[in-house]
Amino acid sequence: MEIHCPADGHLVNDSPVTSFERRLFHQQMYCDLAKDIRHHQLIIMCVKELEAIMNLPIFVLLFLHMVNICAQIFVTSLLLQKDNDSTTMFKVLFTLPIYLYETGLYCVFGQIIIDQSDRLSVSAYSGAWLQGDVRFRRALLLLTSHATQPLTLTVGKTYTLSRHTFLQILNGSYSLFNMLYQVQGNK
Repeated sequence: MEIHCPADGHLVNDSPVTSFERRLFHQQMYCDLAKDIRHHQLIIMCVKELEAIMNLPIFVLLFLHMVNICAQIFVTSLLLQKDNDSTTMFKVLFTLPIYLYETGLYCVFGQIIIDQSDRLSVSAYSGAWLQGDVRFRRALLLLTSHATQPLTLTVGKTYTLSRHTFLQILNGSYSLFNMLYQVQGNK
């Protein structure tokens, strides 16, 4: 039995809502919220397990990608200066997007988790919480207080997978490239 109960306590057809229907409606709202809270707790647990598994391997992978991106750009710049075989240069140049794509993929998935987590409290607040009873409002308050801190995937115990981390990797690659280029220029 599904009941749509507007804030004024009446059904859409203006018949008064009985006490039983109101209790049933509040019980259904609370049960749905409890199910959502359990689902959120399961997601938190899964993210923590994923973070524990990915912590060191992804950190090492992202570091190696940063070094590889730097090396790819450096070798390409050297090959461009020497006018060597263009096929070698294209082979080196075409591997660069692979490293960028894989690095970006990890960071984008981390950013998706952050974005979805940020939307949770807004989504919960924009629901029909005014129609809920006190028990529902307390449970909703508990959910929104836990949802204020967004879920994140942290690698290397210091870096959060996000757009910002992707930019840091690109900046680190450029800094390494610049250093290598300066050392090469001094020779």
